[in-house]
Amino acid sequence: MKTRHIFIGIFMATLLSATGCDDYLDIKPKGQMIPSSTDDYRKVLDFVGNKNSVGLQSTIYNTYGIVNYLTDDYQVADSATYKTILNVAGVPINDRGDLFKWAKEGAIYTEDVEDPDWLSLYGQIYIANTAVDGVPKASGAESVKKGLIAEAKFHRAFCHLALVNIYAKHYTPTGAATDPGVPLRLDLSLTASLERAPVKTVYDAIINDLETAIPDLPVTQLYNHRPNKASGYALLARTYLYQGNYAKALENANLGLAITSFLYDFNTTMNRVSGTANYNAFLTTIVANAWYDKELICQKEVCMVSGTYHYSYMLSDAQTINTLYDNVNDLRFFLKFGSLSGTSYTYGELTRRWTSLQYYPIVGVTVPEMFLIRAESLARIGGATNLDAAIAALNTLRVTRYITGTYQNYVASSYTKDQIIQLVINERRREFFGNGLRWFDLKRLNALENANITIRRNFTGDQLVPGDIHWVMPIAKKYINQSPEIIQNEGYN
Repeated sequence: MKTRHIFIGIFMATLLSATGCDDYLDIKPKGQMIPSSTDDYRKVLDFVGNKNSVGLQSTIYNTYGIVNYLTDDYQVADSATYKTILNVAGVPINDRGDLFKWAKEGAIYTEDVEDPDWLSLYGQIYIANTAVDGVPKASGAESVKKGLIAEAKFHRAFCHLALVNIYAKHYTPTGAATDPGVPLRLDLSLTASLERAPVKTVYDAIINDLETAIPDLPVTQLYNHRPNKASGYALLARTYLYQGNYAKALENANLGLAITSFLYDFNTTMNRVSGTANYNAFLTTIVANAWYDKELICQKEVCMVSGTYHYSYMLSDAQTINTLYDNVNDLRFFLKFGSLSGTSYTYGELTRRWTSLQYYPIVGVTVPEMFLIRAESLARIGGATNLDAAIAALNTLRVTRYITGTYQNYVASSYTKDQIIQLVINERRREFFGNGLRWFDLKRLNALENANITIRRNFTGDQLVPGDIHWVMPIAKKYINQSPEIIQNEGYN
């Protein structure tokens, strides 16, 4: 069997694992680090790279990028804007342009084209596997080793969860055991088959990674790109939510919230524009950088690879936004959206939440997500007590987002179970608009709850209807050519 090379090129130029060198080299290559101590592996798992270096994909918090681009969060207002997203600096990007139409025209990822999301996520998995394999043989305290392995398993689980929800059908109880997922990489082997594991098998591996990692994750970390116990529970809650296992999603969201339930009060966090009723940005004295954002319990960022992923290209349909948000009293409206450009709002959350420029959206796990998983799980489980608790979770989050004195608490007795579930779904979209979760929500709601949601493109008129095969993204031909056992998704050449 020929050696497979799907993700290691960029990373291997920076780092050689101890295992790889033991197998192939007797001497230490000049200018490259062969990790041999827990301090070395601490550096491996802290490899966050240069944030301004577009294309540096194999850092520990650069993940995926396409999901915002695929959703109804991302719209186009006119032909000029449409041409802009198809070209960066006047250069056509044919591998990206068709993704605005959900790859229906099949003109992407030709034989020599990398898929930046696949490359980035498997690159990060390689970093994680390097630590899982090498840390036990390194010098250092056993307690430190356990913590590093736990961090690596978290990162590996995060990437596998993203991969299986981008390149495979959504998990369903009837299809998960047979639907093709993605290659499952749990070691450093370069000769192992890359046959796609079933969706259920991938989910089982994600859950196993997180459940074995959480006991060894610390309660707090010095930097928030390092996962802690709360982020472990949060990612496990997200995984169970995507499976439709609402009891386990609730259990893990509660465990995470028992560790940290911190929420910023936007009234005291955001700056009020002098002489107006508007608020426009977080105060620099509160949080100047995403690395120190206390609501963000594990920092993950969209893959830095294409100008089309830049937030400045993201336009949001004004009618949708004005219906979704109270654009007078909901402070998230002022945080997330800028000026009105024709029929669309510009998107500005990144520079408004953090004064140090953030180029790409944050997709990591957060405290607000745990509150909303708690609320949705309670509502779906049902019963008067649970519905009351679901509304309480919503109110706890929402009161911190509205101008003081304007927020009116939801009252559970005023809503049916289905209406409360819809309140939660609406709140997820308000809270996470532009933060990379909408695509996964749309897939799960259609697959598990028969939500019958269609995405429509305002300018081109294209639609993505429930059940369309293009809810699953294609795998680049380059990887299939290198490893023929990776079978292409239905509907793609």
